[in-house]
Amino acid sequence: MAQQSKYISYGPTLKAAIAKVPPDILVDLPTAPENTKTAFVVSSEFWADHDEELTERFNKWLAQ
Repeated sequence: MAQQSKYISYGPTLKAAIAKVPPDILVDLPTAPENTKTAFVVSSEFWADHDEELTERFNKWLAQ
């Protein structure tokens, strides 16, 4: 997984592999420890609970 980051800007999904990514590459990856501090977390539960309401609001906005 650490080798993959040399060819494409995908961060390793295994935390143990992060330590093996060269520092000059790691700084640009979404899974870099410094970058995960401000990562946006998606809540599947929220979207499941509010899907209908938010879809309706979005469609009204889109129709304006």
